[in-house]
Amino acid sequence: MLAWIGTRLFYAALFFLIGVWAATVSPRLRHLVHRSGDVGAQSVEQMKIWTNSTLASTERSLAPSPEPATKPAPAAPAGATTEETKRIEAARTASVAAARAAYARGDATEAINLYRAVLKDNPDDVAARGELGNIYFASGRRRDAAQIYHEAALISLAHNDVANARKLAPAIAEGDSSLGADIYRRLSSVH
Repeated sequence: MLAWIGTRLFYAALFFLIGVWAATVSPRLRHLVHRSGDVGAQSVEQMKIWTNSTLASTERSLAPSPEPATKPAPAAPAGATTEETKRIEAARTASVAAARAAYARGDATEAINLYRAVLKDNPDDVAARGELGNIYFASGRRRDAAQIYHEAALISLAHNDVANARKLAPAIAEGDSSLGADIYRRLSSVH
């Protein structure tokens, strides 16, 4: 046990000294390290605020529904009339409201199932995908949240919504480093 602690302390001191030496040798490196740490922390904090505000507003704004809708409406087909589009959007909105109500009353499993059903019929619904990711994130399921956020970011990029993809990137990287690397790579190729 003492050997384990001693080894950890040795490496901690070694890396600290390397960091101190590198900072004195290269002021640009010191600036880069401080800036990247600040930007990363700020991005993660913004994602946490956004997640909490989304979930908190859901809990405040929705009264629990006794019988949530279990089958969401599909996305409007190409060539749908205005009335059909309005009806389909109203049904989708009701399904999302039912998922929010399920989460507000503490039934995360039902909310996840309802969001999954919404996404099955509306695969490009970034907002519903983001809310599902928020539930995973709040439940401590960071890897699942990262997967859903990654999908939302890819859809956002496909629709030229680079700003939304950039907002999601820190949470993606926090939950799954390989997905984070992928989204940052994709973002770096977008100007």
